[in-house]
Amino acid sequence: MLEDRLDAFAFAEALRAHFAGEAGMPPDTTEITTREGIALSPSGAAACIDDVHRTRKFIRGIHAAIRDALTRKARLRVLYVGPGPYGTLLTPLLALWGPLPFEQVDLVEINPQSARTLARWLDTLDFPPGRLRLHEGSLLEFAPEAGYDLIVCEVMARALTREPQVALTRHARQFLAPRGIFIPEEIRLSWAISSQGKEPEWPDRYPHAGPEHPCGAPLGVLSMAQDIPATTAVEVERRYHPGQELLLFTTVKAYGEEELKEGESLITNPLCVFSNFRRFPSRLYLDYITGRLPGWRVRED
Repeated sequence: MLEDRLDAFAFAEALRAHFAGEAGMPPDTTEITTREGIALSPSGAAACIDDVHRTRKFIRGIHAAIRDALTRKARLRVLYVGPGPYGTLLTPLLALWGPLPFEQVDLVEINPQSARTLARWLDTLDFPPGRLRLHEGSLLEFAPEAGYDLIVCEVMARALTREPQVALTRHARQFLAPRGIFIPEEIRLSWAISSQGKEPEWPDRYPHAGPEHPCGAPLGVLSMAQDIPATTAVEVERRYHPGQELLLFTTVKAYGEEELKEGESLITNPLCVFSNFRRFPSRLYLDYITGRLPGWRVRED
């Protein structure tokens, strides 16, 4: 599943087969609204397997991160936030590596149904008692014993809306050990004036020759060292044409060379945040709002 020549859709089928045991696909579609964002339902989280480019690149990136971390330390402490019912991004690698390289693996899942399903999968892994621990609840209520060499936290929707990626990334920083690796390494946002119907969007208009918009202006970066700015001023030319929209674009660097480009995944699809250009605004302000429903607010000058 880590080979370059493996077709992404074949990879998704292989993962589905891997998780097609007695637990099956959880039927629960109930999402949980937390103080930092929306936690996906078990069915929604399980369906992320179908976002094949995202799943494959993250698993490849995590595999590379484990290899790199093991060059510095014989046994690793790993934290996986928001694993859903299958722990899709990590459990195949735990089965591949076995317990030997891991001092401790902690998984934190807030959805009770997802946690119950995941517990059954974890029981099938041949790990010594206490080495592989599942914690049901919010990361904000989790107090680790020591720093982690690897933290995996992918709980995001397009343009960092709706789900709690920003809040959990900010909170998880304190848990990372010196020289530890956080995945995704970098989430980069930009903006451009375009039309969403013309831009690449997975899966309906993918593969695509490339983005239709000119080079987007930087909006912000979320990583261990950087944060999305609370407010960004956007200068807009005083002209209007039908279909003109202010779009946000996302790229995600999972780890190393494993990167999701614009429109290559559900989490990197473009997002329209403003289209009322008939008033010819010369400047807009983009505010990033955290809380129960994270997202963007647009204000006119």
